[in-house]
Amino acid sequence: MKNINWILQKNLIDENTFKSLKNAILLDNAEYQEVYIIPFSEDLPFDISKDKNNILYGTTTLIMNAAVKQDYRDAVFYNDELFQMKVYMDKWNTKMLNNDARIVEIYKFINENHQDDEEWFIRPNEDTKSFTGLVTTFAEFKEMAINALQGAPYFQKESLILVSKPKQIEKEWRNFIVDEKVVSSSRYCVNGKRSIDGKDVPNDMVKFAEDCCKVFMPHDVFVMDVALCEGQYFIVECNCFNDTGFYDHDIDAIVKSVNDYMRKK
Repeated sequence: MKNINWILQKNLIDENTFKSLKNAILLDNAEYQEVYIIPFSEDLPFDISKDKNNILYGTTTLIMNAAVKQDYRDAVFYNDELFQMKVYMDKWNTKMLNNDARIVEIYKFINENHQDDEEWFIRPNEDTKSFTGLVTTFAEFKEMAINALQGAPYFQKESLILVSKPKQIEKEWRNFIVDEKVVSSSRYCVNGKRSIDGKDVPNDMVKFAEDCCKVFMPHDVFVMDVALCEGQYFIVECNCFNDTGFYDHDIDAIVKSVNDYMRKK
C-alpha cells in the first residue's frame, strides 16, 4: 500500500489551519511536505512522487494549475466539467437555492436592458473563484466586469456567470463530504453575517446534504454549502476540497476520512 503524502502550500494559508492540518496528518500516520507557490504563477515548483498517494491542499491558483497537468491532477479531487453551477442546476434542480437562475455569458448580460439600480445575485459558473459571488446592482456589476475584462485571467467576456434574484438566507453551513457521507459541518453565516459555529449543525440539514449526494456528486470528495431559506434547506454551491477553507470543522476527522478514501483506491 502506498503512503499518503499531503502537499501543503505553506504561504497564503491561515497559520492555525496549517498547523491543524499538519497535526491531523501525522496523527493518522500519513506524511506531508510543505511547498511555496508564487501567487498567480502557473509554475508548480515541486515534484510529485508516483510511489505515494498524494493530496494537494492550497490556494485556487495551485489547484487549477495542478488539475490541468498530467503528473499532478491525481492529487486533486476535481473535474472542471462537473464542478459547475449549470451542472448542479441540471442534476439537483429545485434543491438548488438559485434554481430560478440563468447561466449567461458576461458580455451578453452586461449588454442586456436592466435598470441600473436593479439588484442581482451574481457568481461564476465554474469553481475557478474568478470573483466571489455577490449581491450587487446591474450598474455596479457592469462597471466591475468592464474593469476586470481588461486583465483577469479567469474573467473573459465569454465566461459564464449565474445570475438570479437575491434570496433572504437565514443560515448557511459548510459540509465536507467523503463517499456520500458528511464528515464534518460548520455554520458560517446567519442572516447574511459571518457567524461560525460547529455545534449548530441540525441533523435534518446533514440528512438533506447526504440525500442530495445519492442523486449526484461532482466527486467522491468535495464540499457542499447548504442554506436555510424560508424554512427549507437548499444547496448554495459545491467546492473542490483541495482549495476550500475550514470554519469550526473537525479537521482531524476530515483528514482521516480523506486518507481512508485514498487508501481504498
